[in-house]
Amino acid sequence: MADFIEYLAQVAPDYTLSLERLRPYIKSRTVQKNEVLFRAGSVFRDMYYVQKGGCFLYTLEGGKEVVSQFFFEGELMCDHYSYLTGRRSNQYVRALEETTLESLSYDDIEGLYEDIPGLERISRLLTERTCVRLMYYLASHKNDSAEVRYRKLLASRPQLFQRVPQYLIASYLGITPVGLSKVRRRLSKS
Repeated sequence: MADFIEYLAQVAPDYTLSLERLRPYIKSRTVQKNEVLFRAGSVFRDMYYVQKGGCFLYTLEGGKEVVSQFFFEGELMCDHYSYLTGRRSNQYVRALEETTLESLSYDDIEGLYEDIPGLERISRLLTERTCVRLMYYLASHKNDSAEVRYRKLLASRPQLFQRVPQYLIASYLGITPVGLSKVRRRLSKS
């Protein structure tokens, strides 16, 4: 599996050599299954790269986990609102399985923009990708039926159905576990 620097280098290959200067700033951490990595009320000050395993980002509403994102190998994980504004997050992050993460702090990245050619461009490109992905997610939740959202998720991220409990997938789709069972039953008949 690629590491954080290799992931960044894929975004802008021309800067691969200069990105090696990030290595001393990268911290590695392993979290256990169901361990809460981040709690609401804190400020998200690190950008994480999932090297192995998976996590999910969620809020608590009426005691229930409302899932907004899943993160697996080769993906960046962050509450971008908190990370970019420095404001307290209303999100939690919990490990779905034993997970190995690499992280860079916001302060380190900001301090290195002038020293590492291409880092600011890579950050902009990653922010643009995140914005597009989140806009797609929001539009789908607003405009698509539960069945359409399920089909899109199955087509775009089939690994979720092997690694994530059904109640969390239902939450991510904005439906109840019973609603998810009904969607799956309808699709199996068609």
